[in-house]
Amino acid sequence: MIWIFIKGLTNLTRSSRTALSSNGATTALHFLILIVSLLLSPAIVAGALSAAEFSQIDRSLSPAKISTSAAKDESPYFLAKRKEAEALFLQQQTTVGLYDRIEHYPTDSKLRYFKDATTQLTIDDIKKLDIRQDFTHNDSGGPLNLSYSESAIWIAIPLLYKGKEAVKDYWLHVDTPLVEDIEFYVVSNNEVTLRKSSGYAKAMAARDLLYPTSLLSFSITQNEDTKLYLRITSDYALHLPIAIYSPKGFAEQASISMVLSSVVLGAIAFMCIFNIFLFITVREKAYFYYVLYIFCYLVALISERLHGLHLVGEVPFFLHKDFLATYIWLVYFFALLMAKHFIDFRQVSPARVSLLKFFLRVTAVMCAVSFFAPPTAAVQWAAIGTMMNLIFLCWYAFGAVRYKIPGGGTYLTAWLFTCSGIVLYALSVNGKIPFNFFTWNAIQVGILFQLVLLSFAMSDRIKNAQKMALDATAFAMNNLQRYQSLFSNAIEGFFQMTLDKKFIDANPAMIAMLGFSSLKKLQDGSDNALSACYCDEKILNHIANELDEKREFSGIQAQFINARGERRWAESSLRFVPALNNEPAYIEGVFVDITEKKAKEALEQEREHNQLMRQIADASAAAKSQFLANMSHEIRTPLTAIIGYGDSLIDESLSEDETKTSAEIIVRSGRHLLELINDILDHSRIDADKLQVDIAPVMLPDLIAEVKSYFEPKARDKEINFSVNYHFPLPETIQTDPTRLKQILINLCGNALKFTARGSITIDIRCEVSDELLHITVTDTGIGLKPEQLNRLFDAFAQASAATAREYGGTGLGLSISKRLAELLGGTIKASSTYGKGSDFEVIIATGMLETAKLIQDNSEFNQRQTKVLTSKAPQLKGSILYAEDNEVNRRLVELLVKKTGADITLVVNGAEAVEKACKETFDLILMDIQMPVMDGLDATVAIRQSGNQTPIVALTANVMAEDIHEYREMGCDDYLAKPIDKKRFYATLAHYLQSAAEISLDK
Repeated sequence: MIWIFIKGLTNLTRSSRTALSSNGATTALHFLILIVSLLLSPAIVAGALSAAEFSQIDRSLSPAKISTSAAKDESPYFLAKRKEAEALFLQQQTTVGLYDRIEHYPTDSKLRYFKDATTQLTIDDIKKLDIRQDFTHNDSGGPLNLSYSESAIWIAIPLLYKGKEAVKDYWLHVDTPLVEDIEFYVVSNNEVTLRKSSGYAKAMAARDLLYPTSLLSFSITQNEDTKLYLRITSDYALHLPIAIYSPKGFAEQASISMVLSSVVLGAIAFMCIFNIFLFITVREKAYFYYVLYIFCYLVALISERLHGLHLVGEVPFFLHKDFLATYIWLVYFFALLMAKHFIDFRQVSPARVSLLKFFLRVTAVMCAVSFFAPPTAAVQWAAIGTMMNLIFLCWYAFGAVRYKIPGGGTYLTAWLFTCSGIVLYALSVNGKIPFNFFTWNAIQVGILFQLVLLSFAMSDRIKNAQKMALDATAFAMNNLQRYQSLFSNAIEGFFQMTLDKKFIDANPAMIAMLGFSSLKKLQDGSDNALSACYCDEKILNHIANELDEKREFSGIQAQFINARGERRWAESSLRFVPALNNEPAYIEGVFVDITEKKAKEALEQEREHNQLMRQIADASAAAKSQFLANMSHEIRTPLTAIIGYGDSLIDESLSEDETKTSAEIIVRSGRHLLELINDILDHSRIDADKLQVDIAPVMLPDLIAEVKSYFEPKARDKEINFSVNYHFPLPETIQTDPTRLKQILINLCGNALKFTARGSITIDIRCEVSDELLHITVTDTGIGLKPEQLNRLFDAFAQASAATAREYGGTGLGLSISKRLAELLGGTIKASSTYGKGSDFEVIIATGMLETAKLIQDNSEFNQRQTKVLTSKAPQLKGSILYAEDNEVNRRLVELLVKKTGADITLVVNGAEAVEKACKETFDLILMDIQMPVMDGLDATVAIRQSGNQTPIVALTANVMAEDIHEYREMGCDDYLAKPIDKKRFYATLAHYLQSAAEISLDK
C-alpha cells in the first residue's frame, strides 16, 4: 500500500509539472485536483494515528480506572476518551449494556446467529432456544459475514439498559442496503413487545426513517432484560454491520456518513461532467468511453448503496438491485474499451490487443446474459468477472509501462488504487483490519483516486497531441525551408494530366506536396492523378463528373493524402488546355497547400468563440452584480425602518399616536421585505422549473375588486386617477390560479404606480369568448421606456437603467416573474411604451372552458356579482386549541391572535409534548409547527393519527411549496397555514374548524 501511495504521488507530481508547463483550464483544474489530493493525505494519516492512540488508552485503562481518574481531570478531551473506552469495554461483555452517556454501541462482537434452513421457524420457536448453546457467536472480529445463504438467519442481541430514565429510545441500524427482508422483534420478560419489518423489499417511505439502510426504532425499560431478534433473508451475500444508537448518536453518525457519501458521489459526478466537456472539446474516443465508464460506475454505486434514493421514497425501477450485475459488467465493458483506445498496442504487442478483444466479447455476452439470469447467480458471476477484469487491466497497464507508452505509468497506478480499495474492503469485512466508514467505502476512495489519475493521463494525451501538432507544423516549415531555394519563383504546385487522368508533368512543389521525390516516382506511384489530389470519395466523383462534362472549376478546397500517408488540405483549380483544333488536349491544374491556413482558421474561430463566451460571462456577471447591489439596497431599506422604529417602541416616552405610527411603519416595512423575498423565491423556482400553478374556479368580479381596493387609496395619496374599464360581455367565473393572476396584476399596477407621478392609471378588461382568452391591459401616463430598454424589459435582474434603479428601487425580477407566470397560465405579457408619455402592459391568460360559464353583460350586473371582501377582524369563537411551536415569539403571536377570538389555547414546545397532550386531553383543533426539536411536526402528526385521535390538525409552517403541502396531507394534516401569518386566512381557518360564539348562543 505504501508503495502504491508513493507511486501515485510520484505520477501525480510528474503530471502536475507537465500540466503547469501548458496553458488552459484543463491543466489548471487537474493541478487543483492534485493539490486537494495532497492536502487530504495528512488528514488520513492523522486519523490513523488517532485510532492507534485510542487503542493504547483502551488497553491500559478500564472504565473503573477511567472513572476514578476523571475526578482528577475533567477536561473535554479526557472525558471523550473515557466515553470511547467505556464503549469498547462494554463491547466485550456478553450482554450489551446501554448507558445514558454512551451514544453508539457496536454489536458485531456481541451478536449470535442461528441458521433456519427450513425458513419456517417463528419468533415463538426462536424464543425457546438457548442463545448461548443454540446460537453461534460471531467471532470473525468484524461484521457478520455469511456469504450466500438460502436459510433464514436469526440474530439475537441481549440488552440491559442501566441508565437513569425509566424508558429509553434507541435505533437499531443494519448498515447493509441490499438485505431483502428484515423482521425485527423486541422481547422483554419472554414476551414480544414490538414487531417491525424493514429491508430492501420495503419502500423507504414506509420505514421508520427515510434512510438508504435499515433503521428500526425501539424503546427499552430500565434494568429489564431485553433481547433483540432479527430474522433476515436475502438473495445476496450477507454482510451485516449492526449497531445500536441513541437518537443523538445516530443523528451525528448519519450526518457525517451522508456528507462523506455525498462528497464521494459528487466527486464522481463532477468527474463525469468534467470529462464530458473535455470529450466535446477533443472528440477523442478514449474520452467518450471514459465518460461512459464513470457514468456506469456511478449508476452501479447508487444501485448498490442506494445513496440519495431515500429522498424519493423508493428505488426507481432502473436502479433496482436486480440490474446491479448488468451495471457492473457495463462498467468493465467501457473500461476495456477505454483501455483499447487509450493504450495502443497494435504495433508493439498485437497479442495484448487480441486478448483485450476476447475480454470485451466475454464481458458483452455476460452483460446481456446477466440481464435475464437470476439476480443471485448474476451478481456472483459479476464478482468473479470483476476480479478477472481487474487483474487483466492491471496486467494490460503494466505492459504499457514496460513498452514505455505515454501515460502508462499513471494508468497503472490508477488501477492499482482501485485494487487497493477492494483489498482494504475485503480485509475489513473479514475482520482482519478495523471496519469503519473509510474501509467500508475503500472501494469508492480507490475509484476516486483512479478517476483523478486517469484524468491526468488523459490530459497528458491532449498535450501529446498538441506536441504532435506542433511537430507537424515544424515539419512543414522544415520542408518549406528545404525546398525554398528550388522553388523561389513558385511555391504553388502546377501540374498537367491527360484526359484519362494520368500525370504528364508537375513542378517540384507539386511533387513535394504529393510526397514524392521525383516526377518519375510520382507518375509510377499514381495511377490516377485525381485520386492523388483528392481523398474524399464524394468530391472526387463530383470533380470527375465535371471534367467528363468538359466543365472547369476553381477554388475547390479538399483534403488529400500524400505518399507518406499524411492527410492535408489543398485549394485547387483545373482548366482544359485546348489543342490547335480547340478540342481539349490536356488538363492543367494549380494545387496550393492550405493545411496551415485551415489550422489558423480553426484556431481563430476557437479564439472568437472563447472571446464571445467571455463577453457573455462578463455581461452576466455585471447584471448579477447590479442585481445584488439593488437587492442590498432594497433589503436594507425596510430593515432600517424595522430596526429603527422597533428601537423607538422601547422608548416609554412615546405618545400613543407615535407608538401606533411606529408599529404601522414596521408592519409595512415587514410586508415589503416579504414581497422581496417572495420575488427571489419565485425566480429561483422558475429557474429550477419547479414553479407550479393551482388552477381553480375564480370569481372575476371579486378578484378585480381586490386589486382595485388595494391600489385606489395608494393612487389617491399620489393624486393619480385609478379606474377600471370593463368591455362586456365578461365571464363571471374563469379557471385559473387566483394567487398568481393577482400577483401579476399587483406587479403591473405597482410598477405603473411607481413610475407615474401625475395623470392616471387605467385597467381595461375584455374577453375573447371564442378563443377562451382574457385580456387585461394596464395603461399609465408615467415616464415610459426607450426602445432599447423595452427590448430587455422582461430579462431577469434587468431594470431600465442604473439611474432608474437608484431613484425608484426594485429588484428587477417583477416583470420577469410576471411573464413566466402568465405563460404558466396559458398566455403571455405584451408591452408597448412611448418615452415620456407612458406604457401599456397587456396580460393574456387562458380562461378555461366558457361554454357553460355565465356571461356578465353590463356594469351594474358586474358590480352586483362582487362579494363583500372579508376583513381580518377576529371572529368570536368557542373551543380549545393545542399549538405546538418551538419559537417563543411565534407562540406569543399566535396566543395573542387566538385570545382575541375568545377561544382557549394550550401551548407546547415540541412534537413529543403535543402527542402527550393530545392523548391526555381533548381539543377541537391542533396547530402544528413542522420543524421542531425532539420530535418534528410530521412525526407528531403521524403519532397522533396512529393513536386514533381524529382532531383536525393544521400545519402552521414557513414551508408551503406544493410538494410540502402534499406531504403534510399524506401524513395526516387536514389543512395548512403559511408563515408569516395572514390574519385574514388565519381567522378564516379557525372559524372553519371552531364553532362561533353566536352559533352557540342560538343553539342555547
